[in-house]
Amino acid sequence: MKDGQAGEFIGHTFCVKCGSKDNVAAYKAEDGTYNATCFGPSCGHYYKHSEMKEHGMLDDLLDGNGKPKFTASKKEPITFEENEELKKRITNLDADFKYRGIRAETLNYFGHKVEFKNGQPYRIYYPETNPELCTDERLHTLIGYKPRTLPKTFGYGNIGQTGKRNELSGQFRFRNLHGKYILITLGGENDKAAAYQMLKDGRKQSGYEPIPVVAPTVGESGGVDQIRAQYDFLDQFENIVICGDADKAGRAALKKICDVLPKDKIRVFNCTFKDAHAMLEKGMEKQFVADFFGAEEYGESGIKDSVDALDGVKEFLTAPRISLPPYMHRLQENMRGGVRSTGAIVNIIAHTSSGKTLVCDNLMYHWLFNSPLTPTVVSLERTAEELMIDFVSMHMKKNLSYFQNGQDAWEVMSSPEGDKAQKEISVDENGRRRFYIVDERDGNIETLKAQMEKSAKKHGSRLFIIDPLTDLLRSLGNDAQEEFMSWQKYQKKNGLVFLNVLHTRKPPVDAEGNAKYVTEYDALGSGTFVQSADINIVLNRNKNSADPVERNTMYVDMPKCRGGITGPAAKWYFDMETREQVDYEDWAAQQPDTSWQEDDSAPAFDSSSSGETILAEKKETF
Repeated sequence: MKDGQAGEFIGHTFCVKCGSKDNVAAYKAEDGTYNATCFGPSCGHYYKHSEMKEHGMLDDLLDGNGKPKFTASKKEPITFEENEELKKRITNLDADFKYRGIRAETLNYFGHKVEFKNGQPYRIYYPETNPELCTDERLHTLIGYKPRTLPKTFGYGNIGQTGKRNELSGQFRFRNLHGKYILITLGGENDKAAAYQMLKDGRKQSGYEPIPVVAPTVGESGGVDQIRAQYDFLDQFENIVICGDADKAGRAALKKICDVLPKDKIRVFNCTFKDAHAMLEKGMEKQFVADFFGAEEYGESGIKDSVDALDGVKEFLTAPRISLPPYMHRLQENMRGGVRSTGAIVNIIAHTSSGKTLVCDNLMYHWLFNSPLTPTVVSLERTAEELMIDFVSMHMKKNLSYFQNGQDAWEVMSSPEGDKAQKEISVDENGRRRFYIVDERDGNIETLKAQMEKSAKKHGSRLFIIDPLTDLLRSLGNDAQEEFMSWQKYQKKNGLVFLNVLHTRKPPVDAEGNAKYVTEYDALGSGTFVQSADINIVLNRNKNSADPVERNTMYVDMPKCRGGITGPAAKWYFDMETREQVDYEDWAAQQPDTSWQEDDSAPAFDSSSSGETILAEKKETF
């Protein structure tokens, strides 16, 4: 029997080693004994049966008959009748009642209900709210209660629907406020109530309104998702103050939470003593208020020691790659499996009307279904509606934009086949959005950055396709362009991936007017975009060739690829019969007659004056 892994799961309880409230998972073995393991950060303590009995953990987990108290949470919201039944078990609190320093008025304000047993507080019920799921007006958005059997046990007796899909604890009290401060306590519902009470008392003397305080209702991983989902609510406040632990695990949790909030609004403080509730019990109310107003702007030092640097190595190496469409398999091989999902900047560089839009659309369509990261399309040319029409067209293999009559196109799109395509493009099998669109075309760089940051933090989107970035760059000077690239590099360190679509300057020509081979240095805008990228992909096509095969063949170079292979990468052919782009070599192998091949003695482009290898010579390397 391996520690903590054998037997039937019976519930969660507290940990006497790390102080966690509910991170211990308990099991009943086949021989009737119990064991448990704490899954709290930096703990992992294993409890034998004797140790669980010694610390009273079995008393919290088992009823008087030795049966597990744990019951799974209902998936349905609480009913009005269930709420009324609960009220019958709850004693009205006397005005002078306190629970570990938290006054009755504070408990009542947040709807914390106290159940007594033998004249002593036995269980506290914390309300959870969700305006979207509550359908009974009499409940005022209430959908469930999370109970805590004193002193520390969670995990059983839930009433109604609880969990990370709901609002933050206490949020219902401040839903329509637009203030200067809001405090998020990471220690749970009691910390929230204690912090609110201390800040209220401290500000009352000055005549100021109380400061809103909220808390996640679930553990660390779910808490991040819960905070992310309430981005719009939190963004209403000028300062988002976060109270967390100062140890290594606390710093790690804090970073995850800060990554989903507006960075310029975050303020962080560590309690002088343990946490908010502990400071209230110690009579340290004034110190807590001072700690709050001494909160500092969030910012990482940028310095890691040699041990810390190892922490993220496994994640970096094992993170899934962002794959490319199947016909781009040669390019993907040169990338050594695709684009790193841990953060990257990729540029696609090509002259106008070279087929770049087709390539980008194929990438975006593939990523809707195959990317480990949720994409956000930053559309600087096409509207959101045009993008959706294009994606549905690709999914149905019918070009809806070619219809002369819009009503005919709509009839196809609204047919059973079209309706199915719309749903499959819009949401995945779990009902999650497949992608997001930043529909921005006013050229405001700060607005664009704010929208992308919001999509990353609120929606968890980490893959951004900016098509075409050149439209934005035309209105910016070199300094502003370089600042934007610095912003992308910073966001890359936060795990974001950018695909920048770049047009080129006016295509270079020789003395006779013949087009020369486009390189990465022909990209329009500041050279910092080319220099700072992880991958540069250059597309060339001889669109004026008399040969139809040559005219529809795209030559793909990758002059820069960190961790991969640079140089000529692939040739892609646009098959006029299927209206699809395919790998040139794969397509050629399927042709029964090879007489169509062009004469390689005639270069497609003249690049002699730039010192580049002519395209005809490049083709020999494929």
